[in-house]
Amino acid sequence: MLHPSEHDLRLFAGLAGFAASILSVPTALASTLVVIIAVDQGDSEIAPAMAASGLAIGSAVALSVPEPKLVLRDVPTEGPFHAAVIIRAIRNAPVGPDDALMLYYGGHKAYDEPRGTYLLASGDEGRPLFLSQIREELRRKSPHLGVLLMDCCNELRPVSCSGEMAPEE
Repeated sequence: MLHPSEHDLRLFAGLAGFAASILSVPTALASTLVVIIAVDQGDSEIAPAMAASGLAIGSAVALSVPEPKLVLRDVPTEGPFHAAVIIRAIRNAPVGPDDALMLYYGGHKAYDEPRGTYLLASGDEGRPLFLSQIREELRRKSPHLGVLLMDCCNELRPVSCSGEMAPEE
């Protein structure tokens, strides 16, 4: 059961308002707005906040964008959360050259000095998914506009495993 604090609810209402205000830009520039919502609920310390932020973003999008111009996709969150589902969701998104594609991610993120920012999905045992990998997947879809919106902290943490996370096919 989700029980966010009053502070969390105010924060998410502000986040939803912010998202609603920026959504007017892609919907004016694009035929369709495809939104992928990926929230990692595998860490019990952040699960309620991530669930609430995902609901807030989904609600803001649904209230702000007319249904014929909106494709809203939630990434499955049952069981351990793996970064590969983010890659799969981007690859499977129905995006054309006149559309906007927005990925919303809520979860853990860190920074490695030489390699940059990366996501740490709770089910990936410390294997990183670098933002460069996500940007490349967004570019491959060739949308008119690509947006990456994240709700996560950012700590300086060198990658402890070698190589990039290889998404499951």
